[in-house]
Amino acid sequence: MIDLFTRGNKTPGWNASWSKILDKHISVALQTKDTEKTFDAAFAGIDWNRLENAWKDHVKRAA
Repeated sequence: MIDLFTRGNKTPGWNASWSKILDKHISVALQTKDTEKTFDAAFAGIDWNRLENAWKDHVKRAA
């Protein structure tokens, strides 16, 4: 998933808002040291089906 978040903007179906997930995850993790808060903040409002499909496409292209 990290590869998707760092280089995924070349993946069909990429959503530009996903480019903020990794930075948000790191920021909240450093501030709170709370994994649940970190996850909730980083992935707030994410369409999981769309993200999963983009990730699968990204993995297929990388293989």
